[in-house]
Amino acid sequence: MTEFVPSLEQGRVIDHGEEPLRVVAGAGTGKTTTMVLRIARFIDAGGDPARALAITFTNKAADELRDRLRGTLRLHPEGREPEVATYHSFAASILDEFGARIRHEPGYTVMDEGHRSELAARVLRDIDDPALDLTAIAQRRDELLTISDALNDNLIDAQHLEKFAPRELDDIWTRRLALARAAAAFAEAKARHQMIEFSDLIARAVKVVDTYPEVAAEIASRYDQVVMDEYQDTDPSQRILLRALFASGPVITAVGDADQTIYEWRGASLENFEAFPTDFPKADGMPAATLPLSVNRRSDRLIIDLANDVRTQLPAVSHSFDLVPNDDAGAGAVVASWFRTDHEEASWIAEQVTERHGEGIAWKDMAVLSRTREGLRPIAHALRDAGVPFEVGAMGELLQIPEIADIVAWLRLIADPRNEPPLLRVLMGGRYRIGMADIAAMRTAVKSGAIDVHEPRLIDAALHADRVEFSELGRRAIASFAVTFLAAHRAAQAMSVRAIVDEVLDTLKVWEEVAALPPNDALTARINLTRFIDLADRWRPLDATATLGGFLRYLDALDESRRAAELDAATDPSEDAVRLSTAHGAKGLEWSDVYLPGLADKVFPAGIRSYFDPERSALVLPYDVRLDADSYADVRAAKSEDERKRLLKIRHDHQEWRLAYVSVTRAKHRLVLSGHAWDGEIKNPRTPSDLLVKAKELVGAQIGPFSHDPGPRPEPAPWVDEGPAPDPVFTDGWDGALREAIEDPEWFTTAFPEHADDVAARVAQMRLEIEDLAEPTVDPEPQPFATSVTNLVALAQCPLRFKWIHHDRLPRRPRASALRGTEFHRRVERHNLGRLSLDDLEDATYDEGGPAEGPSDAAQPAVDPWAVFEASRFHDRPADLVEAPFEIAIDDRTVRGKVDAVYVDDTTWEIVDYKSGAPKQSDALDVQLQAYAVAASRGALSEDPPEQIAVTFAYFGVDPVEEASQRVDDEWLARANERLAVLLEQADVGPFPASPGAECQWCDFLHHCEAGKAFLAHDA
Repeated sequence: MTEFVPSLEQGRVIDHGEEPLRVVAGAGTGKTTTMVLRIARFIDAGGDPARALAITFTNKAADELRDRLRGTLRLHPEGREPEVATYHSFAASILDEFGARIRHEPGYTVMDEGHRSELAARVLRDIDDPALDLTAIAQRRDELLTISDALNDNLIDAQHLEKFAPRELDDIWTRRLALARAAAAFAEAKARHQMIEFSDLIARAVKVVDTYPEVAAEIASRYDQVVMDEYQDTDPSQRILLRALFASGPVITAVGDADQTIYEWRGASLENFEAFPTDFPKADGMPAATLPLSVNRRSDRLIIDLANDVRTQLPAVSHSFDLVPNDDAGAGAVVASWFRTDHEEASWIAEQVTERHGEGIAWKDMAVLSRTREGLRPIAHALRDAGVPFEVGAMGELLQIPEIADIVAWLRLIADPRNEPPLLRVLMGGRYRIGMADIAAMRTAVKSGAIDVHEPRLIDAALHADRVEFSELGRRAIASFAVTFLAAHRAAQAMSVRAIVDEVLDTLKVWEEVAALPPNDALTARINLTRFIDLADRWRPLDATATLGGFLRYLDALDESRRAAELDAATDPSEDAVRLSTAHGAKGLEWSDVYLPGLADKVFPAGIRSYFDPERSALVLPYDVRLDADSYADVRAAKSEDERKRLLKIRHDHQEWRLAYVSVTRAKHRLVLSGHAWDGEIKNPRTPSDLLVKAKELVGAQIGPFSHDPGPRPEPAPWVDEGPAPDPVFTDGWDGALREAIEDPEWFTTAFPEHADDVAARVAQMRLEIEDLAEPTVDPEPQPFATSVTNLVALAQCPLRFKWIHHDRLPRRPRASALRGTEFHRRVERHNLGRLSLDDLEDATYDEGGPAEGPSDAAQPAVDPWAVFEASRFHDRPADLVEAPFEIAIDDRTVRGKVDAVYVDDTTWEIVDYKSGAPKQSDALDVQLQAYAVAASRGALSEDPPEQIAVTFAYFGVDPVEEASQRVDDEWLARANERLAVLLEQADVGPFPASPGAECQWCDFLHHCEAGKAFLAHDA
């Protein structure tokens, strides 16, 4: 084996004298080897190995560093060796030894993202705070965890934050303090469960060394040499801890790279690495020296060229250098491609991976890195279809893999047999293939009372199959299911979670099925199942009792956590399989070939979703209380909100480009960058991102398939009836046999004499059952037609749209504008009532009165509707009626709705409908006000109808508020009654012609509507 020869740069770092040193180590420049050899130099010069300390971030990195040290050093006879720790385990060791001084209790459990999400949701359910809208519990949970992290990272608590609050609290400060109080409750809950977070470890260790300086001196005296890895990813509290311990005393070396700071969103501070020379000065007070590592030993030349091009998007920092290829680096390959759809892109990637494997590249030497875990799903499907073995890096994404989703469905069914969704997944899946007809028969049996149990559910029909009219195939399948389910359910009653998982795998004979798969498919399944088993084995409950229900709640919390994928620790491939990972989860790893899919504008690099601005977001701590406040000096000095946003957007863009730099530099020899124009439900095609454009324009890059014309939006794939599977008995299928039997009743006896007796018995039984059916006596009373005000507005706009909403219902998308409108109405309602009504939990509580706001639907509005409401005349005047429901009959038909607010002045009622958007000219919208006025005039809103009525639309999507009011007189009211009667008749019996217009481009049903598509095509 050739002895490693350090480069000139590495030699300078290794041989640097006994004084503090900052090492700027670019991607792939051999920093781990350099760190090991610097510690080895200290020991070779006579230093005690046990007085050397190496600190890094992840357990994987610590294990690698420990192994490299053991393989390099000649240990002393006593077996003494350098101490290797992660930043958090080092803090934990301080608490283990000195934590009693601050009343830190031993025996705690460190929480992961699943535990955090689960416990935070519990805490919120016990909180009664009008400043928090707890009907949106998932969103509040994420906000609670964000503010909790921010408080810990900056070493403050809710009480400290309150001291910085202004005397007059605005809405931002009200919510911020409410979330801080929730974070305090979260901290108390952690203490009750003897659980602790990584950020708690640092905060408590800081408290120890800050309160007891002699402890800091004692710890520092134990080391002569300290090397800190990935220093750019430390947060302000870690900086304070390390500075308190090592600012003087041991020789300290910090290794890092400002260009790889990709964790700012979870607290990492760029200022730490920049300030190291002054935080850890030389003995004479002068700043510590800085040395570079710029020779990349990992990647080929073209990949390094692209990485350096990406670096041009980043701000220049002191002592920052471009990467330089190693002398023996090859040319390498950079490929840029663009596709019409995500499915085309995924299929092409699968083909490329398969082709490269045929050329001799091991599966495990290839990886697909996505900006988000959702971007991995089409890739996983394509690899599975191509028979490529793959390993999923993100734990949340693992739960979506079919074989894991099936196991989880069984676990949910065992934990709660009455839980229908997992039961349907199990019954209708590949194992039992129960069809819709048999499912319908089960529901009929349950509803009819044929199942003789208290409050029967679908599972009872499966376990009492003799009471259900199953098909023959269905009966056999359900009998097999019942045997398997009862065996697994009984066995699981006294088992640990890990044992239950094993029992399910054994009962279902999963391992036998995996062994029967093609080799690559078997490997993929085995990898994913093993990871899930390991997860079940490692899991520990929040409560004392480890139950299956607790484990399932943990899985839900882990899957719902937005940060779980980014926080998954990087691990080396355990099997020969392609790695699928998020870009964050790939840091510290490398592969021969790396694929970066989904490189569309605003996707990767990602567009900004929210500004890190304490003036606009309750989740952002004021700069005055942040430990890294100096790094936001330019933002704090901004003269306007627009200038502040511009600066914050620049910071966000820099973080995205640093993530791009990390992603690009994971590749050794081949880097494939790609994207697509169409996916999901987007209305307009995507365009290539700047990262993909850089790759395409790179000198020497290869251009793969590149679709310059996105074409029209792809229609959903139509359902194709491929016909029944070949019938094992009848050559022409069962339907052909039925026709033969109708034409010749004796045909079956002649064609299949061996089954004649059985068939005759079944025919006789069927005749008895048919003759025993009761004749209907009375036709059911027809119900009067009824609809909502919102639906009548839709009818007035486009009758065909109404038909698809009310009669022939088609699925509709959730819209950002609708969600923002609902949030706005909630706040106004809470303001008017002083609380939130229980009705808010129901669907369609607020009349929308029209389609979405159009192009602004996906973006945050320029105007904050709540701020406009606060400045309007409606804010300081209590409404006399709030969210008042009504129902009125017109010609034997009914319309129902809800009035936002009624303001009573002497004998006049002003009925107001709040709109969170901008004014729109639409005659159809008047139907809303007409219905409200008619309801008020008929006494549907109160026992005494008002003498005078005014109706008003108040538009809070513009500043100041814009009002559109109408006075109601007898003539106006007569026209309103007549219009409502005509609309209700049409809503009941039709006709429902299309009425295309400009709003078609925002209609949920455009891909079904030929008239709308034709109108838009002509209009374009």
